[in-house]
Amino acid sequence: MDIEKENPLINSRYGPLLAQLKDLNIFVRSQWFGKNLLELAILFAVINGIGIIAGEYERKTAIFLFSKPVSRKSIFSGKITVAIVYTLIPVMISTFLILPFVKTVPQNLDTPMFFKLLIQALLASALTVAIAGLVSIMVNDRVKGGLILLSCIVGDIVLANLLKWNFIDYSLLFTGDFSEAVLISLLGILIILGLSYYLIEKKEF
Repeated sequence: MDIEKENPLINSRYGPLLAQLKDLNIFVRSQWFGKNLLELAILFAVINGIGIIAGEYERKTAIFLFSKPVSRKSIFSGKITVAIVYTLIPVMISTFLILPFVKTVPQNLDTPMFFKLLIQALLASALTVAIAGLVSIMVNDRVKGGLILLSCIVGDIVLANLLKWNFIDYSLLFTGDFSEAVLISLLGILIILGLSYYLIEKKEF
């Protein structure tokens, strides 16, 4: 049954959108990278990053951990690296799993677009882990810190869409202009890590 033909009202209102979603590449960009993966990656990043320091504080192991003859920066670097790896692996696996399903569609996937979006998603996810790590230094409660960060990200995306302020839209790091998104993510990671190193040296446990 062709819904568009059966219901003229739906066709008049959503016809252009339905036509776009029939395009495989638009569907992959908007529904996978712009929706499903976006949500998955941000959630994984926050969960993996928010406990880097806050988790140690809650378990009362921070004093023991940071009393070892190893610099705080080295310890934080090791923990954030593991958190980033644990986040990027599911992002990559889940993304590559859609390729077999794409082959069942009688359309060609824009491979360069696919891998560009994947690179953007990986860097944006790494940035989100870095931000979560920074929050974990400042907020000693994983639940509170995670909720604060998720609320800020969701609020940013909603506000950016309501006000049409694309320059603050966090989701565009996943689906926006490739060069701009990659540059912002890389610079963001460096800045956030630098600030994290500074704060971890000043933090009292």
